[in-house]
Amino acid sequence: MKVIVWGCSHIGKTLAGYDWRKEFDVAVNEVVTRAASADLVVHLGDLFDCGRPRPRDYTLALEVIEAIAKPMFILKGNHDENPGLEPDALDPLMHFRFHEEVKIVTRPTMIGAMGRFFVFIPHQNDAKERGRSGGRQSAQQAADDVVAGCFEGRVKISALFTHVDLAGAGHPVEESSHRVNVALDLEELQKMPFDVVAGHYHKSAHHAPNVYVPGSLLPFDFGEVGNQKFILTMDL
Repeated sequence: MKVIVWGCSHIGKTLAGYDWRKEFDVAVNEVVTRAASADLVVHLGDLFDCGRPRPRDYTLALEVIEAIAKPMFILKGNHDENPGLEPDALDPLMHFRFHEEVKIVTRPTMIGAMGRFFVFIPHQNDAKERGRSGGRQSAQQAADDVVAGCFEGRVKISALFTHVDLAGAGHPVEESSHRVNVALDLEELQKMPFDVVAGHYHKSAHHAPNVYVPGSLLPFDFGEVGNQKFILTMDL
């Protein structure tokens, strides 16, 4: 089974008024080319750059998904979250009927696909989730429970995909923001007996032995100069 993993596409993003569409198309064409030989595609989150995309941003997202033309999981990223309660940017995509199955993942969960089991930990704002549930539900606890289940060995897990803060990764913003956003401990992820692939971070990285960060689809910051981003191919 071959899985293609990418993320942080930030559809709709501009920098000082510059539209990255030409560069975006080149990068997406590489994803489409690699996906042609894949069985499954995973987008690690931040499909959109903001929680209230423009109509043309939705049009582009739909074109990209249809061009990939493979079963696909799309995780919710922090940029896909609406600053208000709802709807989030990904919600309208749930109402489209694609040629291939597309699943939008907005809650920590384990999902079976093609005879394999995958764990997904999308972005969630813990304070926002508590507000939605009247204080009854903790997004952080839900994520921790799913991660704890990975060590129980009830099923054989092939990979974990996430878009959350990685405590211990050395990013000062995420180290402080995990008080409100769901965070996972990097050292715990490194103990897992399978590969972990993380979105959210724009700089690519490999936290040995098993945690991979492909990085954003395009460079969005001068701090990313010289950083080689990648599309991850997993042979399972």
